[in-house]
Amino acid sequence: MAMRYLPDTILALTFLAGFAVPRLAPQSSLPQTYSASLISRTTYESMSADRESNVKLYRNGSKELVEVTIAASAGKPRGVQVRYLFDLLAHKAYKRDTVNNTCSWMRYVDANMPSNYDPIAASATSLADLAQQNAKVVGSENVNGIPAKIEEISGPEGKSRVWIAEKGNFVVETEMPGPDGKPVTLLEVKQVSFSKPPDSLFAPPSNCDTQAPGEMSSTGISAHTETTLPEVKLSTNVNLGEKESKPHTEVSVGQSIPAGTSGATIMRVWVHPDYFKGSCPHQYTFYAGLQSTGPGDVRYAWIRSDGATSAPKVISFSSPHQSRTVQESWTLSGDPGKINKQWEQFQLDPPNGAVSQKIPVTLVCAQ
Repeated sequence: MAMRYLPDTILALTFLAGFAVPRLAPQSSLPQTYSASLISRTTYESMSADRESNVKLYRNGSKELVEVTIAASAGKPRGVQVRYLFDLLAHKAYKRDTVNNTCSWMRYVDANMPSNYDPIAASATSLADLAQQNAKVVGSENVNGIPAKIEEISGPEGKSRVWIAEKGNFVVETEMPGPDGKPVTLLEVKQVSFSKPPDSLFAPPSNCDTQAPGEMSSTGISAHTETTLPEVKLSTNVNLGEKESKPHTEVSVGQSIPAGTSGATIMRVWVHPDYFKGSCPHQYTFYAGLQSTGPGDVRYAWIRSDGATSAPKVISFSSPHQSRTVQESWTLSGDPGKINKQWEQFQLDPPNGAVSQKIPVTLVCAQ
């Protein structure tokens, strides 16, 4: 299922490895102890396999256990079985892959649980985004026995909906228009309990002493750069039409990224506005927010849905934890009255480094 348009509100619940959206401080009104089972397309594993995940999560304050399962398919004949343990106080995220019989841990540098696995922890951000986008309450409904109000946002491809639990004020379901205009469920909480999970669930896994490179936060994984790429010419004016995009590898959680002498984390990518209707050609400007992991030069490039890749560029950092924003412009045109869609992605360490989620744009040229 190709997600060709993703409103910012739903984007708060979904992100590919190496990308992020702004987060708010956790709200004290949100529960800190709970267990839940859900079906989700927002996990790193779902984004890699393009299939829904069955997720079970158990939280007790500063610790959370997350079990992710994806059924076997042609692309993954053995399926996916992954278990994460997040420990906010120890600043560690453990990952045990049962299918491949591997276990490693990574530094976890955040005060919040990962939002693409835990919709309850992500609810503060989601509710703030709903308010910012002037979502309207359009009704109420029980979601698997959980009374919830329905909030709706209208976008160029249709209406997106979020179900919010009346008790607890957390997200229990999200829905958005698919490529064919029919609604697609991104997240559905099947069961939730606010009883304390057993302490035995939160013991660190045995034989898991290997530290994976980089750092993980609630909004992504750091990446390090060290390779080079010859320059590739990129055209600046493209007629959208019905072109197919070339595939590019996206980083999945836990994937090793070679450490170089410098590096950066993709903190956020965006375009504003993402929808334009009027006189063409029209120029879109795409942005990527970076944070350095050390001093030095970082190489990056932009990937486009028409198959083009920009010439690699270099940004320099003098110390860790520096924040910088880079941008790329793309002038587009199309057939009058026709809905045209394209996207860009930001990449560190081209051609094989971490790639952000696709940043979609929609264009309708005036007739």
